[in-house]
Amino acid sequence: NPEQSAFQKTPYLKLVQKLLTKTGAQTRYWRDIEAGERGEDLILGAMDEAIERSNISHSDIDLLIYCGVGKGFLEPANAYFYARSRGMKTANCFDITDACMSWTRAVQMADLMLKAGSFKAIAIINGEFHVGLHDNWEIRDFRSLEYTFPMYTIGEAATATILLPSDDEWQFDYNSRPEFADLCTIPLNGYENFVTPTKRVGKTESIDLSLTVKICFARAKNAWANL
Repeated sequence: NPEQSAFQKTPYLKLVQKLLTKTGAQTRYWRDIEAGERGEDLILGAMDEAIERSNISHSDIDLLIYCGVGKGFLEPANAYFYARSRGMKTANCFDITDACMSWTRAVQMADLMLKAGSFKAIAIINGEFHVGLHDNWEIRDFRSLEYTFPMYTIGEAATATILLPSDDEWQFDYNSRPEFADLCTIPLNGYENFVTPTKRVGKTESIDLSLTVKICFARAKNAWANL
């Protein structure tokens, strides 16, 4: 927030630093937008490399799964566009989305379908490129960190995984907590028609100023005391 003085920023910066330390993350990467790096190019590059290292060709892939939270379309499945870009005319395509668990869910689905004999070679691709698209860097008060802090932790990357038939037995165990579904959301326009709004779902900058001032002073004092 450039309009704030260094003194005003200090409590926020210390709190952000403390939260970042708790995440355990050391490094994150962003694509070089100014140099022309595009998400599609990096995703296709990851897929090309994975296919080459697996000693197969693009035409051998009979199922392509895209599992990224970042995507260009709600319909059709984004996997179709990547298959088209590489001339994979006969590949089946679909997307899987489950936030940070998307890749794990996709791998389990692929494992089950390979064991069922439905497919012979499955590629799972993923691209997360959100910088410049969903930015929410401005911290208006301590309370806003509840829904802006993820922007300080998310990097950008593309991955590709090739799965082939195997006799190995894999086990997948999950523990879902639906009651916390609204802790981290990226809402679409009209989301109110599909879910019951809560104080966190689709959170925006609409904040009561008088309450904000009280919260700022109280949390700033508490932050200083615990740093």
